Formats: sequence, structure tokens, C-alpha cells
Amino acid sequence: MSSTTPDTIAYMVLGYAAAIIIMLGLTAYLYMRGRRLKGELALLKQLEDEDKS
Repeated sequence: MSSTTPDTIAYMVLGYAAAIIIMLGLTAYLYMRGRRLKGELALLKQLEDEDKS
């Protein structure tokens, strides 16, 4: 009986692709969340300035 290593390159490629997709999704989510928070911060500062006037 000969012992050969199974060909698992396809699984490795799929694993790396899944990891990259997850990381890109997380990066996009954090970028969009940061933009939304900057907008909310600007709105709060504007409301604070109006309240002081």
C-alpha cells in the first residue's frame, strides 16, 4: 500500500479567500461606522453651538 498526501490546495485557497473576504468586510464596516460617527459628532457640536447662542 502506498501512502500519498491528499491534494488539499483547493481547501487552502478557499480558506485564504474566506479570510480575506471577512477582513475586507470588517474593514469596510469599520470605515462606514467611522464616517457615520464623524457625522454624528459634527451634528452634536452644531447643536451644542446653537444651544450656547
